Amino acid sequence: MSEDGKKVFTINYEDKMIPFEKWLKEEIRQAEDYQKKHSNNPNKFKNIPN
Repeated sequence: MSEDGKKVFTINYEDKMIPFEKWLKEEIRQAEDYQKKHSNNPNKFKNIPN
């Protein structure tokens, strides 16, 4: 979290701070790609927009 409390960050494997929203979008994209390649995966991912 930023010092002013307005931004949330995550730290990647290289210890770089990434804005949480950017990180989350990338994780969702990767989950969607994985689901396309492995359609028989029993854990179905559904991205439900707000």
